[in-house]
Amino acid sequence: MRFASIALALGVVFSLPIRSEAALIPTEWVTTTTAVIDFDSAPTGIFSSLIIGDFTFTWGGFSGRPRIGVIGTGNNALMDADNFSYNGSGTPVYMSLTSGGPFTVTQFDVVDAGPALPHDRVVVGGVAYAAAGTQVRGDLVNLTSLEIDVVNLAFAVDNIHVSYVRDVTPPTSVPEPATLTLVGLGALGTASWLRRRNGMGPLAAITSIERAESVRRTFRHFLKC
Repeated sequence: MRFASIALALGVVFSLPIRSEAALIPTEWVTTTTAVIDFDSAPTGIFSSLIIGDFTFTWGGFSGRPRIGVIGTGNNALMDADNFSYNGSGTPVYMSLTSGGPFTVTQFDVVDAGPALPHDRVVVGGVAYAAAGTQVRGDLVNLTSLEIDVVNLAFAVDNIHVSYVRDVTPPTSVPEPATLTLVGLGALGTASWLRRRNGMGPLAAITSIERAESVRRTFRHFLKC
């Protein structure tokens, strides 16, 4: 009687799937993607909103207009549409993942696009640049939006290196063998307890065990779902 009660209790308590500790580590769930946004596939001209790959570039809505311009032979870059920003206010463009998730920018190029006026520059993440070159940044991490200001026509932004999480796939819960064993013990304990309580003969006990086996199969089907 005591064995039947213990087996029944264990079967009920441990009937849920057991997930290993390693499956809870977030890094095993995610796929991190790295990319370089070079604007070469983007249509040239003025824009209000532009999608390149997994990213959206949106005009801030004031102080000039942004455009994708051609620099050199077939090299497109993000730049101002005109030279009217004499006060250095710039043309703001906001870069974000279309999915809305976080991203990291590790470096980008400031490109020389023409003769410079006193206020000409680009401002990326709050830092101003008034000379061409590759800029490496370690502070643009886990962003939801990055502001890029392009001021006049002398400089442009190109080749933005990004990393971000593209897919999150939680592991599938699979019952461990110990779980199935405990469920089976619970089912057998139930049959034994019913037989002892009702004083069943051998034939009735077999019938009860068959019913318990049906319960066990139902549990296994539930755990696989």
